[in-house]
Amino acid sequence: MYLEVEEIPIRVRHPESNGRIERYHRSVREEAFGDTEVEDLYRARGNR
Repeated sequence: MYLEVEEIPIRVRHPESNGRIERYHRSVREEAFGDTEVEDLYRARGNR
């Protein structure tokens, strides 16, 4: 079945194009890390 869906690329962190998703990502970052600077993925996952 062909639905005639067109993929439209958008810029990263561009809220005018993708506001709801960008706001969600911001909330997740703030709740997960707050003001903490993370050095790498290993430490971000809590494996110290």
